[in-house]
Amino acid sequence: AVLSHNINLQELYIANNNLQAAGAIKIANGLENASNLTVIDFSNNNINEEAAVDIAAILSHNINLPWLYIADNNLQAAGAITIAKGLENASNLTVIDFFNNNISEEAAVDI
Repeated sequence: AVLSHNINLQELYIANNNLQAAGAIKIANGLENASNLTVIDFSNNNINEEAAVDIAAILSHNINLPWLYIADNNLQAAGAITIAKGLENASNLTVIDFFNNNISEEAAVDI
């Protein structure tokens, strides 16, 4: 995949594409070597908690990431918590958008 060879990628806008879990997992795996990302926008792609594991894995390698948009998906509580754990070392994170992901109150405590 093209993404896996582009280590200098800084911004990825892939919103509104109906990637679903399988597509999001493929994109996330392709970003494995992209450690210079400053913006990731996975909004409105019908991504569920299944894809959250792979997304969290790439986020854990992008500790300088300031912006993550993952609104309007179907992460549910488990997916949002998984992604939040992937961001634990992201000290430059200034924007994270979990809007409209069916996250429960109990999950909000863990985030």
